[in-house]
Amino acid sequence: MDEITPRNVRFPKRMWLQLTAIAKREKVQGKKSPLTRRGVSANDVLWSAADSLVKAYVAEHGPLVLEGMEEDDGEPASAEPVKKRAPGRPPKKK
Repeated sequence: MDEITPRNVRFPKRMWLQLTAIAKREKVQGKKSPLTRRGVSANDVLWSAADSLVKAYVAEHGPLVLEGMEEDDGEPASAEPVKKRAPGRPPKKK
C-alpha cells in the first residue's frame, strides 16, 4: 500500500507558484528530496504538506480505517469521448 500512485492534483496557479517558491527556498538551504535525493521540488513540498495534514487529522480525530479502500481507490470512471459534430450550419440562436 506504500507504492507511489500518480494522481493529478489541480490547484490554482497561485498555489503552484507558492509551492514552487517554498521548494526554491528549501533547495537554497540545501535540503534534499526524500524520494529522489536531489533538490526539493514543488511535489516534495506538496507531499510534506499532505503528510502533515494527515498526521494532524489523526491526532485530532483518531486513526483512519484504510481496510477495504484498496478495491475502490476513488478513481473516476473514464468518460466517453466527445462526439464530433458534422460540419454544417451553426445552431440557431433562440
